[in-house]
Amino acid sequence: MGTALIHDEEMTKYKLLWVDPACKIEVPERLTVTYEALIQNGLTDRCVSVPVREATDADILLVHRTSITVPSWLQGLHCRMAWLWSGEVHQ
Repeated sequence: MGTALIHDEEMTKYKLLWVDPACKIEVPERLTVTYEALIQNGLTDRCVSVPVREATDADILLVHRTSITVPSWLQGLHCRMAWLWSGEVHQ
């Protein structure tokens, strides 16, 4: 048993689809700075690497009280396409 580390550079290539001051912490640097600190302190070597996969509803409910509602126009849209679309909208 150990501490799991789930990391993929793809997670740093997103952009919020909306502007909300409460979400200002949701920036890629939040992940990159943290991951670099783990590497610099040798902590990544002590972790069990877990492959990245899409979260299930059960996974999401482990850390959120209720299910997150995805707008109907986004349902079924591939994550990469949503990311690309968000860049076009907010540029």
